[in-house]
Order: sequence, then structure tokens, then C-alpha cells
Amino acid sequence: MLLCFVLGEYVLAQEKENEVRSSLRNGGDFRLRQETMDNIESPSKVIDDNYLRMRTRLWMEYDPVEHVTLRIRALNEFRHWFAPDQDGVSESANYEWPDELVFDNIYIDLHGLLEGSFSLRIGRQDFMVDGTDKPLYGKGRVIYDGTGEDGSRSRYFNAVRATWKPTGKTSLDAFGIYMPPKDDLAVDSVDRDLTGYTSADDDITETGAGLYLKNNSVATCPFETYTLYKHDDDWTQAAKKNSSGEWIQPKLAWQTLDASAKVIENPALDLYTVGIYFAPKFCRSARGSFEGACQFGERGDLDISAFMVDAVLTQDIPIFESLKPAVEAEFYYLSGDDPSTTRDEGWEPVWARYTQHSDLLCRTFSRCRWTNLTMPMFFLSATVIQNIRTSLGISYVTAPEDDGLGSGKDRGWWYSAKLDYDAAQDCLCSGDKLTFRIILEILDSGNYYLTDETAFFGQWQIIYKF
Repeated sequence: MLLCFVLGEYVLAQEKENEVRSSLRNGGDFRLRQETMDNIESPSKVIDDNYLRMRTRLWMEYDPVEHVTLRIRALNEFRHWFAPDQDGVSESANYEWPDELVFDNIYIDLHGLLEGSFSLRIGRQDFMVDGTDKPLYGKGRVIYDGTGEDGSRSRYFNAVRATWKPTGKTSLDAFGIYMPPKDDLAVDSVDRDLTGYTSADDDITETGAGLYLKNNSVATCPFETYTLYKHDDDWTQAAKKNSSGEWIQPKLAWQTLDASAKVIENPALDLYTVGIYFAPKFCRSARGSFEGACQFGERGDLDISAFMVDAVLTQDIPIFESLKPAVEAEFYYLSGDDPSTTRDEGWEPVWARYTQHSDLLCRTFSRCRWTNLTMPMFFLSATVIQNIRTSLGISYVTAPEDDGLGSGKDRGWWYSAKLDYDAAQDCLCSGDKLTFRIILEILDSGNYYLTDETAFFGQWQIIYKF
């Protein structure tokens, strides 16, 4: 009897320990990346940089009770610079060691409510598919990155997001967003701006809200539609002089030069974006996607009238099937602002100021403010060796409106090459993964830019996820 009692108590203790373990989860990742670039003309300077980026992220999740999850993730990223010399550069701009500790996830998740049809997430969160870097909404053309100023270090939103699933194939998200220019939760803060633009002040607070509907009733053509609202505070940026010492007049209709203050004034923005996205599967070997959106609202005293189109068609090639070859055609169009009108026609990327299609091209905009772009693209991809996927891309890029520093609308020929290698899995612990990536991009710069020098971007990275 005594033996049975002891064994029973031991089994109960083990069950309680297993329950605690299952309700407490942790993990992380480490990313080592080198980026080198040459002759990339941004609105404020020509970029010739070469540096290492080292980012570490650690996270923990805990389920205190059923239907409730608490999550926190801390990250640190610092850089080692090879060029240019960082003497005199502020620590908020150079990211040199030790930089700051950032909490990019701090939220409470209430899930499985109302018989599994309702969930609510409150706090600092990513708008990505959980556990991945994939956009939660469409292909990430309008909402993906809430901290555009710090690059890929973080992409969080301070948000409240509710999801209602009336059926298993339909969901409706409603969310509100508040993004101040600085992170008050950073430890050993370097006072880094998170929402601004190149040569801009650091006082842009972004707020907004949205409704996003997804419907998968037709398995071969999932459909999404959305309505977003965003408000940006007014802001100023440094004005420039030409070689004759005269102030350069702004080309955008909504900007005003204040020569006495040596700044260009940008009025407050109240923006509405309405769009649709669907991804048809035509047959086993052909698929596509289409996203279209229009924008209206006000920027200062000007009415807004802008639009975006992103159409993709992918076809698997029925030869050398072991290589999984595929060809992809994509047309990406973002309207530009015509300064001769009394409206603002320039597309605003809402919360999608990140690399999108190109690490090189995004740097030719002010902090990845994708706008005024016509970009037909063609890609060829194949799995050359097991776990190694490669792709080659080409595009002739133009600008609908002449608002660049150069004399025309020709952005130039763009070429890209990418290699992704899933190097190892379950190597040090269960579920871990080691991946490797190389990206090369070239832009044969056109007359949209001041310089006709060929621009280059190169990147390699290793990510260990556990």
C-alpha cells in the first residue's frame, strides 16, 4: 500500500511539472549579417557603407490560465563598421556596441474566446504570421513594419488587435495603432528615432486604425479586403542649396520651403487606404496574386488621390522537375505626385517602409518611403541542390513623375541574385534551424538620379533559430 501511495504521488508530481513546462516556452535567434553598398543615391547623400550587423533576440511565453498567453521578447543589435569612419557620428545612427536593449514584443493574448471565434491581443506585437517573418496581411505592401526608421532590427507595432472568426474560413481583424517617435521602454536608450525620414526631425507620431477581412471560402482563390486610417504629425526636414548657393525648391506640391529656418515643411497627414488582395491558383503549376488599393484624405490643405497595383503571375516550368524551376512576372506600380496639380497623387506606403522587393532600391527613397514607381519584374528560380534555392531577377524601373534630383524619370535597369540555404535542423537542440542567405543587387542608374554611377548592394547573413 505504501509503495502504491508513493508511486501515485510521484505520478501526480510529474503531471504537474509537465503542465508547467507546457505552459512556459522560450527560444530565440541570432543573426549575423554583412551589408555592403556603393554609389546608392538617396535623397540626402550617396551611400557607400560596409558594416556587420549582429542581432540577438530572446523570447518567453507563459500561459497563466486557459485562453491567456503572455509574451515578451528582448533584442539587441549592434554594428561593426568597416566604412565610412564613424568618428563624430551619433550613437543613435551608428548602432555601435553595446547600443540599447529593446523589448519588441510585450503583449497579452486572449484567445479561443466565444467558443473559439474571438481573440484579442493587447500590447507591443508584430503584424506577422506567428513564428515567422511572413506578412500577416497580403504580401506586406501596406502594413508590415511599424518602426521603419530602424530597418530590419525591429518591426513592431504598439497596438490592440481583435480577431473575430464567424466561420472557419472567414476572419475580421480590427486594430488600433499608436507609434511615438521614440521607444520609452528601451534600456540604456540611445534616443533613437523610429518613425522619421532622412534629414527629418524626430517628432513624427503615427496613429491609425484598420479593418481587415480575410475569406478562404474558395480554396483556389483566397480573398482579402481592408480599410485603413493613418495620421502623421507635421514635420520638417533640412533644406539644401545648389552649387550656386541657392535654396533648392521642393518638388512635391505639399512641401513648403522656409529659407529663414533652413527647412522644408511637411504638413500633417490624414490618410485613408482601401484595397483588395486575392491569390488565385489557376492550376497545379500556375498561381498568382493581385493587390490594388486607392488612397484619399488630406495632407495639409491638399486633397490626396493616390493608388497602388501589384500583380504577380508564377508558372512552374515542366522540365528538370527535380530542380523545381519557376518563372515569375510581377508588375508593381505606385503613383507619384504631380507638382503642377492642387492634389497630392503620391502613394504613401502606410506601414510598409521596409525593403520590400529590393534592399538597394529602398535606400533610394527617404527611409524606404516607396512611392512614384513603375517596376515590371521578371524572376527565374530553381532549387539547384537540395535545400538551396536560387533566383535571378531583372527590371527596368521608372518614375511616373519627375521628382528626383536628376533631369528625368528613368530610374534604370535593376538586376538581382539571391541564394537561400537551409543548412541544418535539429543540430544543437530539438527544433533549432540554421539558415544562410546571399543577396546581390545592381542598379544601372538612369537620369532620375544626379549620378550615372552604377549602384551596388551586397548582403550575406547567417541565422540560427532555437
